[in-house]
Amino acid sequence: MFGAVPDGALVLLAARYERVVGRTCCRPAELRRLAVRLDAAIAHDLFRGATRAAVDGTLAALHDSLVEGGLLFATFPALASRGRPYALWPRAELPEGGPYHEIEVQYRVRRAGFRGLRLWRVAEPGSAPRLLALAARRACN
Repeated sequence: MFGAVPDGALVLLAARYERVVGRTCCRPAELRRLAVRLDAAIAHDLFRGATRAAVDGTLAALHDSLVEGGLLFATFPALASRGRPYALWPRAELPEGGPYHEIEVQYRVRRAGFRGLRLWRVAEPGSAPRLLALAARRACN
């Protein structure tokens, strides 16, 4: 698990798996250096403030660190308005570090090689909305 992982997630995963490793890491090089294969990776608020290039690199590193069938749980800062138009061609006015539109999250997660992507918009009272992504590392066959 990578990023600031909520304690509840650790307890939930520890009940299901024999060994749960909690580690804070956000650089792809550091993740690759660990050379560990994970059943699940949690990237909670890992992408807040990250450049789009860093998001792409981190998602690719997370994909490479998962076993076949491994799951990615990731949160992304979401645009406040669901109905806001989104330019498919990159423009200068798109802010680095988010917030992200659902279409952009789908594009970036799938481009990293994940399949079976599911997205949910979640909002806690008094906090900015987030996108929760669940995706799996699976072969394309």
